[in-house]
Amino acid sequence: MSVLTAITTQAQAIVTTGVERDAQRDAFWRITYDNDFFTATDYYFTQGIHIEIVNPALRHSRLAKVLIRPGNTTQHVGIAYEDDGYTATDLKASQILRNDHPYVGTKQLRVFGVSADSIRRQRITSSLNVGIVGQGAGGKEIQTFIHRQTGNTIPQGWGNQIRNDVILNYEANVERQLYRGGNRVLVTGTAGARAGTFNTALTIGPTLMVGRIGSPFSAHLTRGRMFHVYLKPQLNIVGYDATLQGGLFNRSSPYTIPSGDVSRLVIRSQAGFVFRSGNRYLEYYQSVGTREFRGGLAHRSGGIAIGFLRAP
Repeated sequence: MSVLTAITTQAQAIVTTGVERDAQRDAFWRITYDNDFFTATDYYFTQGIHIEIVNPALRHSRLAKVLIRPGNTTQHVGIAYEDDGYTATDLKASQILRNDHPYVGTKQLRVFGVSADSIRRQRITSSLNVGIVGQGAGGKEIQTFIHRQTGNTIPQGWGNQIRNDVILNYEANVERQLYRGGNRVLVTGTAGARAGTFNTALTIGPTLMVGRIGSPFSAHLTRGRMFHVYLKPQLNIVGYDATLQGGLFNRSSPYTIPSGDVSRLVIRSQAGFVFRSGNRYLEYYQSVGTREFRGGLAHRSGGIAIGFLRAP
């Protein structure tokens, strides 16, 4: 069993601790890159990069003390870096576009853990995020550089981006096996909560995996090639979202979405495939979400993940 942190929150960030992305190793590193280029869109959540490292030595670090670990479970601990950017629909417009997504960048550091219970067939994941939302995250510079190198439209609206504020967020999720058909089919249910200065929400939904599947609830490492496709629809009950409403403390942003216009129920679904062979991990996925604010649009994005795993 192992951990991973890919994409599924109201503030569309990269989250990889789900069973569908279990790497079946106690040590690995992985890079996930998400961009709406994969779905031929260029607005709202525009791109994100996530770099994670899992290693047994981290279980004994002070960082692990902030994580949830019930008794009689096997825990894997990792650290991660994440960088995300969000824009409005019209990149050529320099003025504020009302009823549109604010420009905003985020940078976060995360410590995360997954505690697996092979008897109950469940996993408890938890994470602590710290970082910055606002111009200090460098969203303007990153997107401008990428668009200049690729010959795409240079975004003009970053002068109206959300102002600097602190990110301090905690998240916990429970995943439980609902059905397993040998090593070919796995259905799980997930319930989670997150709270802090960045986003506050509840999440619930199932995950369906079909293919050649290991055991994400066991401490025993699965050998051989593994391949599966997955579908993961989730309902998010949203309390607060700094990528729309601005930071919790700094209220000087030139444009944010009013609280009354934020969608409190957001459905986001993700589908993809995962291939693991030897020390290699490969994934491709796409996600689609309902509108996040009044007057907003549904949004799609896609991403890839590559990883290198320690031999069992």
